[in-house]
Formats: sequence, structure tokens, C-alpha cells
Amino acid sequence: MTSGVDEPRIIGDVEIIEKRKYPRATTSFPLRLGALRSAKVEDVSRAGVRCLVSEPVAPMTVVGLLLEIPVEGEEGDSYYEIPCKGVVVRCDAVPGEGEEPRYEAAILFQDLTPEASRFLETWVNAHLSSPAD
Repeated sequence: MTSGVDEPRIIGDVEIIEKRKYPRATTSFPLRLGALRSAKVEDVSRAGVRCLVSEPVAPMTVVGLLLEIPVEGEEGDSYYEIPCKGVVVRCDAVPGEGEEPRYEAAILFQDLTPEASRFLETWVNAHLSSPAD
């Protein structure tokens, strides 16, 4: 779980104060970067997304995004698609166990519509982990 602004949380013996403006939900769903790259979302907030990609993306690169957020419906699970642009603020190599190279990218949303922003805020709040997690 990642909590909201200035809420303390404990990791091991260390108390962490979260300074982010918007809470993040730990999750996993598909994300498309540009026309050719696919990624797996690790966590998401109203402000941005952290994801795993198979190739590095240079910081400050503007990328087209298509988030495919899972939603439960009366007719089964489906996806709510949010197209937008984002800027890569960080991309670091992640050690793998005999896998192809992986990179963790942090992307800040640039042009979310008000509707998409409200949807993300509602979805994230509904998917926050409890403090016991």
C-alpha cells in the first residue's frame, strides 16, 4: 500500500512519511507506451504510473499512453481505457532472475481529461491496501 500525503507507514523498523500529493494503488494491469511497447503497471495514482518495461526509455521522453484499467461489471470484467500522454521521469534497470532485462519506469501524466482524472482518483481510492497489508 502507498498512502496519501504525510501519512506515516512502517516498513520493518523504519517509519516512512509519504510526501506524494496523491495516493498510489499497488496493482497490475496492461499499459501501452506508444504504438509498439507494452508494459505492466506496478502502481498508479491520479498523477502518474510506475511500470515495468522490457527496454529502457530515456528520462524526459514524452510518450503516448493507453491505460487499460480493469473494472468489474454486471457482465463480467472489462477494461476502462484512458489514452493520454506522459513524461518519463525515471527509468532504472531491475534485476531479474534469468529473465530478459527489465526496467522500472515512472511516468507523470501530462494531459488527462477531467473525466479520466476523476475516474483514476475514484479507482485508486477503491483499490488502496489496508494498513495491515
